[in-house]
Amino acid sequence: MRSSNLIAMVVIVLAGCGREPEVVSETEQPELWASCARADQCPVSENCYDTGAVGGETGTCFQRCNDNETGCFDPVQCTSAQPYCCRSVACIQNQLTDPNAKLYYIVGIEDGCHTGVSCAQCPAGKVRNRDAPGDPACCQPTPNCAGHCGVMNDTCGWPEDCGACPAGQICTGNNCCAPIPQNQACAGHCGTVSNGCGGSYNCGGCGQNQYCGPGNICYCAPIPQNQACAGHCGTVSDGCGGSYSCGGCGQNRYCGSGNHCYCSPGYQDCGDGTCRKNCP
Repeated sequence: MRSSNLIAMVVIVLAGCGREPEVVSETEQPELWASCARADQCPVSENCYDTGAVGGETGTCFQRCNDNETGCFDPVQCTSAQPYCCRSVACIQNQLTDPNAKLYYIVGIEDGCHTGVSCAQCPAGKVRNRDAPGDPACCQPTPNCAGHCGVMNDTCGWPEDCGACPAGQICTGNNCCAPIPQNQACAGHCGTVSNGCGGSYNCGGCGQNQYCGPGNICYCAPIPQNQACAGHCGTVSDGCGGSYSCGGCGQNRYCGSGNHCYCSPGYQDCGDGTCRKNCP
């Protein structure tokens, strides 16, 4: 399987499947199983080190594949000195390319390079079990679409289109969901809130001297004590229903109207922060 993004069409003969040759693009080859073969046994367009028709680029060949179509491993970077080839197993095809390929199971499957494998037809009404592709009993497919949307796998592991949701609903997690209207979801809330279906709304921020806190609710932001007490004495408000104790006044002073310090009766404000009976 080449890493090139070039689209070269490759004719693959479905060995053992009794079917006509099919055309599979290189961009689909990562969806195929791979077997290992010498470069001289493989078409030039499937050789991962290709100096000819499809670009002259090096690629990566996976030497081993597991037995449930989930992936290949042990990659080798191909060079002119080590021109490994990746060769498709005929009836393991991308379903969109060959929908009928799932009607065949793999004969001679084994963990490794899968050389010498062939395809045989499943019993009537059955398809290849994607969890056990070498099982000749194959699998009786049962749809899983009831009550669902989008694309889901049937009981044999093959994807099926379950369709879209009714108007006003969205498909999330293969289930139809009616989102909460934004004005309803944001009522009394701030920040980012859920739409009830895996999405979200931005409900904006809060007013002056407020912050968006737990539960996406606006809370009052108290005035800092040093700011609230600046120039004040006694008990003052924190702006949010609480209060601060700003302390008393100096000698010959009292805490009066507006929580300000005033000179006591009989004393004068001398302008230097002191109150005296007679200022200098």
